[in-house]
Amino acid sequence: MNISINKIVALVLFMFSIFILSGCEFITSKETVTSIEVEATTLEDSYDIDTFELSSISIKVSFSDGKFQSIPITEAMLSNEHLALLASVGEHEIIITYEGKTTSVTLRLINNEENATFFIF
Repeated sequence: MNISINKIVALVLFMFSIFILSGCEFITSKETVTSIEVEATTLEDSYDIDTFELSSISIKVSFSDGKFQSIPITEAMLSNEHLALLASVGEHEIIITYEGKTTSVTLRLINNEENATFFIF
């Protein structure tokens, strides 16, 4: 009788181990990013260079399981060269990289102070 209880315990432990190991693959499997694109609804025609916030623009991230997520753009998504462009007035094509995928957007940065009219009384 001792042998059959040991066999049952061993069988239960074996089945439990298989269940746990198969669960590990499910937990650690991560959907991959398949593409990114700038969300047009977050873009403006032009941006005042003094008040421009990069995070006001979002990208739509598409995943391999068909789901997507909207993520604000961060400085980490731009190269130093493209970050430097954001400090000057003009129209600049900015390359955005996220999880190995890239997209671009053209931003028009203006200086509203130059366009303002001042009245001195």
